[in-house]
Amino acid sequence: MPSLGQFKGYIRASHTFLSGEQVSCHDAQYLCRVNADANPSLSIYCTWKGTEVYRRETVPGICGP
Repeated sequence: MPSLGQFKGYIRASHTFLSGEQVSCHDAQYLCRVNADANPSLSIYCTWKGTEVYRRETVPGICGP
């Protein structure tokens, strides 16, 4: 069974637009990628268990360090 944890997706470093509990890392990456593809004009990054697992920036550096 895969490890599960908290998942959060952010727009422009400060606005949480996705979140979930008991999510696998694979599912967290998939959910973030699908939402990033659906919103191509937005810079998006996602974390799983507090670690960044996905990042797509439309303007380099907009998501922060």
